[in-house]
Amino acid sequence: MVKATTKDATRASKEWIYEQLKKDILSDSLHPGEPLVERALVKRFGVSRTPIREVLRRLEQEHLVEVHPNRGVLVRKLTLEDVRNIFEMRLAIEPAAARLAAERHDVHELENIHEAFLRVTIKNDPETLQYLVALGADLHDFIARSTYNELFIELSHQLRNLMILIRNMTKQHFDIEKRSYFAHLRIIRALQQRNPVQSEKAMRNHLLETWKGILKMGFKGGP
Repeated sequence: MVKATTKDATRASKEWIYEQLKKDILSDSLHPGEPLVERALVKRFGVSRTPIREVLRRLEQEHLVEVHPNRGVLVRKLTLEDVRNIFEMRLAIEPAAARLAAERHDVHELENIHEAFLRVTIKNDPETLQYLVALGADLHDFIARSTYNELFIELSHQLRNLMILIRNMTKQHFDIEKRSYFAHLRIIRALQQRNPVQSEKAMRNHLLETWKGILKMGFKGGP
């Protein structure tokens, strides 16, 4: 057995810290605008400042935290402009991914996703809301994977994390998720028909409808 070097241990430690902080941000345990104080993180994770700073830089590159000269590192609080930028990127990427996925997807995996959607009973309660969000994420991840294009997959993953920040700020509005549920069924039907044009159109319409729903609910975001 090869012993782990100090460098390997440091790398593993940094990766674990990164995953923990990202999980805290995406789960809303760390709220938008909340400071990430180096001293407190050093104490929490039992490491020096160097790996903490490297992790924070990585989270900044993924747009999950932001650095302010006089306020330090804060969990990213999205502005309306940020949300618009995110949806512009999604509209550029995800319809194209759906077009490719229509021709390349695994039929059995899509059928399993479809069956999960059909088992849903639409109710306005927190449990149903969380389940709808999870189902939607599964479908979008499946479409990205089905492109068999690493760049699509990577970009889709980054955008998905930013969408989680949006949901944290909108508190996962039920009307938006209900509309998304039926939009997702339309996307699934187009994929099942292996129709790239309709798959692309269904995804674009879904994203536009979601964006309009966020605007309608009066999202104001950060300062």
